[in-house]
Amino acid sequence: MRPFAIGGDFNWRYALGEIFLIVVGVTIALAASSWYEGRKDRIDEQLFISRLHEDIQLAEELTSRVRDRRLGLLKSLIDASDVIYGRAGRKILNDIECNAIGDSSNFNINISDLPSLAELVSTGRMAIIQDGDLRIALVALQQIKGTLPLLIDQLESNTSDLTRSYPGLIQNEAYIESDTGEVRTRSRCDSDKIRANQTWVNHFAVNIDQYDVYIRDGLKPWLQQIDKIHQIVDESMGIQHD
Repeated sequence: MRPFAIGGDFNWRYALGEIFLIVVGVTIALAASSWYEGRKDRIDEQLFISRLHEDIQLAEELTSRVRDRRLGLLKSLIDASDVIYGRAGRKILNDIECNAIGDSSNFNINISDLPSLAELVSTGRMAIIQDGDLRIALVALQQIKGTLPLLIDQLESNTSDLTRSYPGLIQNEAYIESDTGEVRTRSRCDSDKIRANQTWVNHFAVNIDQYDVYIRDGLKPWLQQIDKIHQIVDESMGIQHD
């Protein structure tokens, strides 16, 4: 039937019917497309969370040994400062404290990337994450990860390699760690000469202050954010670790 009646009059009923059918068809098509995209996003979200969990476990595994060393190093530096400044009741630095002094300008750690997160960010699909806490935690991790290398660069420029600058006070030797087979450095300190050298003592004070900044403002926030994300992902997947 044509939209024009006999005599050339316009058939409004037919035209409105055609428009209605078109609108309904478009609405149904948009709804179907939206449903399909939503369903695809949920599938992709679950896939991402599963991959993210694997990436976090790998990152923790790769950094755990160095992380424990860095956190333990600060305590050893504080113990060494107690000896040097006469607060420890003894005058001789032990091997652990001397090794910590030798490492006091060493801030390197493998800042592991999370490939699943990097892909999600690069493709602009962060919105598929429905869990607001997880989305916020992931954004915060990206921000911390971006600033940590800048902080390390600044700290390294402020500290002194005491073994290189004062070879007469601290000597290094290489050895192979028996349990890991890793080549490491061991330091030997002349405690009396160290305390008598005020320039060295001043440089050490700066080193320990900067190492505290490294742990407090850099390493700990990064590690704590990874732990937070791991906990949220575990809860999402119904996983309980021993």
